[in-house]
Amino acid sequence: MNSLEPAAAIKSPEPAPAMKSLEDAPKHIQLAVDLIELLEQNEIDPQLALDALAIVTDDCQRKVDARGP
Repeated sequence: MNSLEPAAAIKSPEPAPAMKSLEDAPKHIQLAVDLIELLEQNEIDPQLALDALAIVTDDCQRKVDARGP
């Protein structure tokens, strides 16, 4: 494209057909993406995140177990 070509001629790439919108993703995928974004935006060290997530995992597992079948 030269500098005189109108901007309307610029086409954005189409998403791959297999790609789904995050809005259409399962809730656990949406949450995971949100958590990753939060950790990255706050520049949390990956090992620190893993240590904290282990505590969160244990807490959530206890809550699930307490609910019973």
